[in-house]
Amino acid sequence: MTGPLNESTRLEPPAPRSPARPIRENVVRLDPAVRRELQDAEVLLARRQAEDALRQRNRELALLNRACQAFSATLDLDRVLAAILEEVRYLMDIAACSVWLINRETGELVCHEATGPQNEIVRGWRLAPGEGLAGWVAQNNQSLIAPDTQADERHLKDVDQLTGLVLRSILSVPLRAKQHVIGVLQVSDIDVDRFKPEDLTLMESLAAMAAIAIENARLYAEEQQRAAALARALEQQQELDRLKNEFIRNVSHELRTPLALIYGYAELLDDGGLGELQPDQREPVSVIARRTRMLHKMVDDLMIILETEAQAPQRKPLNLADLVRELLADFQIAVQQAGLTLVAELSPNLPKVPGDIESLRRVLDNLLGNALKFTPPGGQITVRLWAEGPAVMLEVADTGIGIPPDQLERIFERFYQVDGSTTRRYGGTGLGLALVKEIIEAHGGKVGVESNEGRGSTFTLTFPIAGG
Repeated sequence: MTGPLNESTRLEPPAPRSPARPIRENVVRLDPAVRRELQDAEVLLARRQAEDALRQRNRELALLNRACQAFSATLDLDRVLAAILEEVRYLMDIAACSVWLINRETGELVCHEATGPQNEIVRGWRLAPGEGLAGWVAQNNQSLIAPDTQADERHLKDVDQLTGLVLRSILSVPLRAKQHVIGVLQVSDIDVDRFKPEDLTLMESLAAMAAIAIENARLYAEEQQRAAALARALEQQQELDRLKNEFIRNVSHELRTPLALIYGYAELLDDGGLGELQPDQREPVSVIARRTRMLHKMVDDLMIILETEAQAPQRKPLNLADLVRELLADFQIAVQQAGLTLVAELSPNLPKVPGDIESLRRVLDNLLGNALKFTPPGGQITVRLWAEGPAVMLEVADTGIGIPPDQLERIFERFYQVDGSTTRRYGGTGLGLALVKEIIEAHGGKVGVESNEGRGSTFTLTFPIAGG
């Protein structure tokens, strides 16, 4: 029988065991060969993880690069978006992708493009402002990951019912252009908690490029619409011009013969060729002759303008100095009667210019006639002619009343008159300078004008040299 234990024989409790040491510490006690095996395994695992991450990053960069190339290759928005959405769907291995754009007139969010099952049902879907997850993103200008749509009240269950596809995870990012939200890029999947922060980063990068492409495509489409509208307006204007010119041509043609007869008899009456007029008849007959003369000139000017438009003038090399001298001689008496001084500065040995002599005679006749009409007594008209580079320059300057600066650009328009009032002091049809411009341009030349009110005007014509 064993008695109770005394102090000397009492057993002590076992010492507490130390906690398990980490594998890395235990590895030290392992055989060196085993230790090397474990270390190699850790290195291999880290390498594979790094390679997987690199491959994923390369795929993402490849997607962004393809997207950038696609966006810059065409302005056909439908084709670009369809291709990019398919790339996103393939890369991320997800169920569906879509792009929603804000309608500028209604503010609604409209599905512009979609890929995935039943995408034709989703395409064209309209959301009221703020409606659905996409509407929330557009309204708040903020990206969103919905890990479980069944637990998110913002998700529209109608879409799932119509497509027969229950989407459990949705990632949406806003499309921004010029600091404004223009739409939403959305990706969806049937698995819960499918999208991670790195997916959001990728989608935001893609959305930035897509927004630029969308805005460029919109601007291009708007410009195309404006260009088409302008083209239609231009066609209508050209047709109106054609009808107007045809009407003027027909009327002018019909007027020419009877007007020539009236003009001839009016001149005979005014000159006394049909007998001496009574004193009270002279002034009325003079008015008739003067107005008939003006009307006859207007019809002639109209016909010349229309003929110049219809066909190029028959140009032959001519000595412009000889033509200028001839016109100066014709105007000499009228200039003296008006109390003006006529000065000619013609350079010698000037090259010839290609021109139709009758057309250019009308040009000089109009310019000298205007200078005579708008220069008060005591003034001066100066005609200069010189060569400058590959051109001959003709200048007709006067010290007359001048032209207001705000009307200089319009004086070459048909029928435009600086003083268009019914009580204007100076007569005319408003066709003279239009005729000058159109004839000179038909000759391949240019016409310019400088003027100061009260100090006179200077008209400059540029003629190309014959054979130059």
